[in-house]
Formats: sequence, C-alpha cells, structure tokens
Amino acid sequence: AVGARANLTRVPCNLTNIDQPPGGSLSVIDETGTRHHLDGLIAADGGDGPGKQHVTSGQRGADMGAKLAMRAQIPLHSLPAHFALPASQLWLGRGVHVVHYPIGDDLNLVATLPASRARADWQQTVMPATSPLAVLGDPAINWARTSISSAFTAPCWRRGSVVLAGDAAHSMPPHLAQGAGQGLQDAASLLAWLDGTDNIDTAFAGYARERATDVSRIVQKADISGRIMAMSGPAARLRDLALNLGGPRLMQSWLAEVWAADPRLV
Repeated sequence: AVGARANLTRVPCNLTNIDQPPGGSLSVIDETGTRHHLDGLIAADGGDGPGKQHVTSGQRGADMGAKLAMRAQIPLHSLPAHFALPASQLWLGRGVHVVHYPIGDDLNLVATLPASRARADWQQTVMPATSPLAVLGDPAINWARTSISSAFTAPCWRRGSVVLAGDAAHSMPPHLAQGAGQGLQDAASLLAWLDGTDNIDTAFAGYARERATDVSRIVQKADISGRIMAMSGPAARLRDLALNLGGPRLMQSWLAEVWAADPRLV
C-alpha cells in the first residue's frame, strides 16, 4: 500500500550490503551480486537484517532466555462454549499468565511462563485439573515454543537515506499485542510523510522523529505490562487487589493510549 500510494519500488531480493558513502548516492547489493541504485531505502527487515545493522551498528534488544511464550490454536468446536466469546481473556497466575481469544473457528492461545517451568508437564502444573483452564491441559494440544525478546527501541531510526520500520526499529514483548500493530502505524506514518513532500530525506526525517517519539511509550508500556503479569507471591496479591479495586476503568485507562486512533494517520 505504501509503495502504490507513494510511488515506491519494491526490490524483491535479499540484500547483502548497503553502500552509502558520505555525500554519495545510495546503492544496495543483493545475493546475486547485482547492485541497485536507490533514492532511499525503507528497512523493515527485522532484528538482524542488513538495514537494521547498517543504521544501528548492530544494536538490538537482548534475548530474554528466562521467559517463554507457548502458543497454540485449538478448534473451538472441541472446547466449552464460553471460549468462543468475542473477547480477549487474560488469566493471571503465580509468575504465569494466559491469554486467549477466538480467531475464526479457532481459539488463539498464548501462555507466558518462566523457561524454568517449561518442563514436559508444564500444562498440568500451569493449568491443573482444578483450574478453569483445565481443558487446555490436554497433552494432545500442539504448542509452539517461542523465546520472548526484551523491549528495544532503536536509538537512531535513520542513517542518511536509509530508515527503519517495524521490528527493525522497535521490538517489544507481546504483552500488549502491539508488535504488528505498531508496524502498521509505521507504514501509515511513512505514507503520510511521503505523500506530503517530494524530498525523501525530509519525509524520512519527519517519519523517524514522529514515530520514535510515539512508539517508545508503547514499547515501555508493553515491558511494564509483562513485569506486572509475571508477578508472584505477595506482589501478585497486591496486583490482584489493585485490579479488583480499579475495575474496568483502570484497564481502560492503561490501554487508552495503545488503542486510541492517531488523528494524523486516519
């Protein structure tokens, strides 16, 4: 969509090198050795791509090896009817939290827990027979194990005519479900800036300034949310008390900035 509206060209290849000499023009080299001359490059190439490495000199968020997300999709017809309710459900436990919501005919399910508890019997310990989620402890459920990275926002989003977007610019733990959402916000902001000027450097500078400011708060909030959800012992009991006292208004206030539409991008 950005390419169609802003007269951009997508180069369908894997980049191996970015060449941008001081005062010179930008070019990239692909895996076949072909050089492509560019006016600008939007690098949405994840945490380890050449665009990210070029702009940030290799900086990235550290991997949180002590924390895992276990993901699964389960046909709703095999579960009790309440799992099909059109809402996102959050269950907080002792150092563990579970989120589930329906997508089409399936239930999307994510359990976040310390790696030390991800043993062969983790389903039975996290969702025992006495738990409202006991049905999810079925050993036949196929779970995908994913490491959770720490929150990271690139200290610099732009280097000359190369600018970062998506996970290359900001990675965040999944505790606000905003990884992909903030990437879409990046695309909308880029589109607005590129539509507003014929000067790519001006557009990239405006986009980087705008999004770096906006997304840093969301990344920080996702990180804090994860820390709150991971509490156990007395801290968890205080958390639960605060949630009970605050009620829906507390959660709505915490999420207002995340879900509010940006009038500049609508």
